[in-house]
Amino acid sequence: MTFTAEHAVLDAMIICGSGAMLALLLRRRTTIAGWVAFTCVLASSVLILMEAGLVLLHGPGKARTFLAIESLGFALRLYVDGLSAVFLCLISAVAIPASFYSIDYMTHHQEHGVGRYYPNFLLFVAAMYGLVSTTDMMWFFFIFWQMMTWAGWALIRFERRRRRMPGPRRSISG
Repeated sequence: MTFTAEHAVLDAMIICGSGAMLALLLRRRTTIAGWVAFTCVLASSVLILMEAGLVLLHGPGKARTFLAIESLGFALRLYVDGLSAVFLCLISAVAIPASFYSIDYMTHHQEHGVGRYYPNFLLFVAAMYGLVSTTDMMWFFFIFWQMMTWAGWALIRFERRRRRMPGPRRSISG
């Protein structure tokens, strides 16, 4: 079996998910958790950029199914075409500097419980990777959308000690 852009997306999501768990374990050591998050974003982004670049140069491959429960119509099927390759490149290009900048930025905001920032950031990136490459519009699009929504809400709501914070509540309830 050859390594494809779809495999790169799955591996990138696994890297970000594993990094989120590791960052959660290292939440008391915020600088180390930040470097773990940056390393995971960098590794996943390198995978994505290399394979998405190949898709843009040589065209898309075939959709790959990684997990299926046919009785429920449940299938983790990923496909990277030209449009999703562009979005994957954009996500990676924004995630790298954002994760790097957040290392220093979070050292100045220790009072806000920085330990939960990095896991949510990594889950947000993983969900965006999955969202733009899934072909299962019933289950996995919804799962990735909800992962992105809740992680995004947690990132917006990060500075929880402020008195008035209508933004996160408004973003969820519409």
